[in-house]
Amino acid sequence: PSDYFLGFSSPGTQIWSRLRQAGLETQRIYALDTRKVMIKVRCPIDRLQDVAEALKLKLKTKSGEYVPFREDIISQFLPTDDGFVSREDDVDRVMSLFRSSERQKIIDFIIGSRIRDSGAEL
Repeated sequence: PSDYFLGFSSPGTQIWSRLRQAGLETQRIYALDTRKVMIKVRCPIDRLQDVAEALKLKLKTKSGEYVPFREDIISQFLPTDDGFVSREDDVDRVMSLFRSSERQKIIDFIIGSRIRDSGAEL
């Protein structure tokens, strides 16, 4: 989108494009001082699941034990009810498998990962 373009050499444009290339969704938000721009970052559910599986992130199962996340046994994990809002679904609130802290950990991992590993390298 052209409204994110701040010039080819602008650090803001480069950061935004790296985040988008890493599979993250971004939203531009102005600070009270309109000379500063913040970028709100969100990760789609399928990307969260892929990275959680690669990280072997341990989640609580319905039986009460913690096991590394795997997409093939997704129905065995206990959903959280922290009210995760998804823009890609028709429902307002989605029962997510990941708590807010786990989503933040995954997003931080993506942002810090190398570009060749599908990260943003920031």
